Amino acid sequence: MGIWVAAPARAAVGDLTYRDCISGETESSGCTQTDGAADGGEYSGLNYLLSVATSSDGKSVYVASRYDSAVARFDRDPTTGGLTYRGCTTGDEESGGSTGPGAGAGPPAAHSSGACAEIESATDEGTNSGLDSLRSVALSPNAESLYVVSGSDDAVAHFRRNASGGLTYEGCVTGRVESGPAPGGTGACTAIPGATAGGLDSGLNNLQSVAVSGDGASLYATSFGDDALASFERDPDSGDLTYTGCISGKTEATACEQIGSAGSAGEDSGLDRVHSLTGSPDGKSVYAGSQRDDAVSHFTRDRSSGELTYQGCISGETESAGCAQIGSASAGGLDSGLDNPFSLAMSGDSKSLYVAVRDDDAIAGFRRDTDTGDLTYDGCITAELPTVGACTQLPGATADGFDSGFDSPRAVVVSADESSLYAASRGDDAVSHFSRASDSGALAYRGCITSAEANSGPSGSGACDAIPGATASGADSGLASLFELALTPDATSLYAASRYDAAVATFDRESASTLPDPLPGPVLDRAAPALTLGGRKNQKSTRVVKVRVSCDEACAATGSGRIKVPVVAGSAKFATSKKSKLKPQTKEIAAGDTVTLKLRLKRKARKLARRAQKAGKKARAKVTVRVADAAGNEA
Repeated sequence: MGIWVAAPARAAVGDLTYRDCISGETESSGCTQTDGAADGGEYSGLNYLLSVATSSDGKSVYVASRYDSAVARFDRDPTTGGLTYRGCTTGDEESGGSTGPGAGAGPPAAHSSGACAEIESATDEGTNSGLDSLRSVALSPNAESLYVVSGSDDAVAHFRRNASGGLTYEGCVTGRVESGPAPGGTGACTAIPGATAGGLDSGLNNLQSVAVSGDGASLYATSFGDDALASFERDPDSGDLTYTGCISGKTEATACEQIGSAGSAGEDSGLDRVHSLTGSPDGKSVYAGSQRDDAVSHFTRDRSSGELTYQGCISGETESAGCAQIGSASAGGLDSGLDNPFSLAMSGDSKSLYVAVRDDDAIAGFRRDTDTGDLTYDGCITAELPTVGACTQLPGATADGFDSGFDSPRAVVVSADESSLYAASRGDDAVSHFSRASDSGALAYRGCITSAEANSGPSGSGACDAIPGATASGADSGLASLFELALTPDATSLYAASRYDAAVATFDRESASTLPDPLPGPVLDRAAPALTLGGRKNQKSTRVVKVRVSCDEACAATGSGRIKVPVVAGSAKFATSKKSKLKPQTKEIAAGDTVTLKLRLKRKARKLARRAQKAGKKARAKVTVRVADAAGNEA
């Protein structure tokens, strides 16, 4: 995927400015706290947020809380983008007790927190209520309906939304007998024909993501447990859903249509542990990401009926024989550039698909044929050193992506004006910004904003700018463990859901109307120094690991790494090996010269290495070398 050096630090379309956050956790002192805020966010209605969505009218923001089995509502000021918390609706009696709009019948439980209004089918801990363990939230294009999926109740729930943003619970559809009608269930939901005990193999087991088609006629959801994509017909007037079937890669899911590569437990089918989901704006295609098969699958969509037809998959692992494989595909997808696709986003012109790749700390790009919907892999950008899957490296790339600003990306979104892409890093508590070329879909990295001051912030690696309320580790900052992002339709605001801080953070986004005239002259690309490495593959020393480094220009070289030492019987209890960091070393190198970096083992590692050597066992070291020239270009 194309990437180029971003312009010098200067305001540009898409740049973000952190505004504030609202939290249900009393420890997050940098955020405005809701009336129901509690220690750890427990039963606040905002505990463990996994999803955030904005309404098409720009007036509301909604989030889904997994641990509180709740949907929370915020009013949005269309002028400033600022949020005002307006309450929550829950299926969990412990989070309920509020007498506000949407409250269910009967008195609240004695142990209720009072934070949220309860639906009528609310239960202890939300079990089989229809809202237990919410994973994803989506709104209809006309903003009159909101939908959430329950991972534990195997259900899709529907709320009707009024003009002011208020929600009224309308019910749910489930694949789990226990959440369905009596006598076998609680009566919370309507059950699909193939519903089973526990929901397994129904086509709706452990739902993860939900999306509504652009024409509002269809709703789709991914089933993590059944390796399936489920389809619903949607009434454009009422928002009511009618289940129409599922497509699965798992032979045991007999309630679903099975793809040609389906296998036992869905293994290597292209749909094993399918998680993420997106549709093309032109309404012709739906795409799904498989975490276990390291694959992106393509379904064509009949725009008159909403019916899906499976067209195949593209994978980063060599075992998924039913998929086309990218050039860097590997065993288990490791370091392929597609190892564990977690989130999908498509550009508004329907020409580009982007994937947040969790385990490779990467974004993968695909070009889309607007006639057929077929995808062509276009490469990847990674924050890991050494480079994985022939990906282009981000400027702040590190060993394993730690403190790069892009460690473990969980969400990716494209702005409505198609000029920007944003990604959320769970590991670095950060939001990254890329500008996007409308003609090619290529990305230019513009930087990141973090709340982890001493990790990826200015006091740590320096990869990112820090928000005013940043903490050393990012905990209790309002951005800890970011899980999903949402942009407003006018592309003036971005919202981030923080899993560990029970918080929603607001970022203001630069638009063309607020920017000064551009600087004259071209922006020049700067070449990174050419790096050459050498050294013995087998080294006898138990004190240091040596590597030779040379540059084609004057540069500074820094080596770091880890070593895995076999444990000889009696050296440690239970463990068969021990991992230890090597002591980093930095040396200056003149143009064309070669230096030797010596990365020392820690004392305990040296002792284990000596014992292992005497026993005829070998330790294995992984070394990363990073060089930078005087201009700051890195390789």
